[in-house]
Amino acid sequence: MENETYSPLIRTCKSCGETKPLAEFRYKLTRAQMKAQGYAGNVLVTAEGKLCKYCRPRKKPLSKLTRKELVTKASSGDIHPFVAQSIITQRKVARVSKQKAGRYDGWVRLWRNEHHRVLVGLPKEITRVNNAVRYALASRHMDRHKFFLVYLGELKRLKAKVWLDFRTHPAEPKFNCWQEYADMDMQTLVRQAWEAIPLADRVPIKMPALIRHRFDPLVNAYVRPHRANPAERIAQGG
Repeated sequence: MENETYSPLIRTCKSCGETKPLAEFRYKLTRAQMKAQGYAGNVLVTAEGKLCKYCRPRKKPLSKLTRKELVTKASSGDIHPFVAQSIITQRKVARVSKQKAGRYDGWVRLWRNEHHRVLVGLPKEITRVNNAVRYALASRHMDRHKFFLVYLGELKRLKAKVWLDFRTHPAEPKFNCWQEYADMDMQTLVRQAWEAIPLADRVPIKMPALIRHRFDPLVNAYVRPHRANPAERIAQGG
């Protein structure tokens, strides 16, 4: 039986117990480690450890080092002072940006709640008109049915537009009620569809909110015209 020979080029890892080439046990000392072991620290020194490179504790990446650790490594010469200062500056800028983002998110939440408050009547109007569409069709009032379809489509488009604008450019509400978000083209289209209903078929139904709340160019504001009695309502075409 041949005698087993020991090779200086292999070593057994103290952790995993595997025998591996000596090259896998070598590692470079940091400048702080070199000075602690008596070296001048001018030239990098390679040492041989008892753990292989797979079992050896990993060095913390620069991004994970604390500010104190970065300053220490810069002082010992393990990293360039400019690199350490650059990382510290980047963290400071990121921290300020994160704080600004947090404050901005708070404003966005506030503005979103304000939009919900201003638009609270719009979903209710959509539900009411949706029911009116089904009722008009069931009762065979086709003129009313045609109007409510147009009105319902415009209401849904208005709701989608307001929330799309908010998601694209978050800001506080521009108006105090949802009717004011309807532009003149939308108001004109709805009013024309409303007036296309025969008067006798129009009087029994409730005047739509977008018709009641109209823009008055004389006062440059939205107004709700007052109608004291049904006769005045008929006279106004409502």
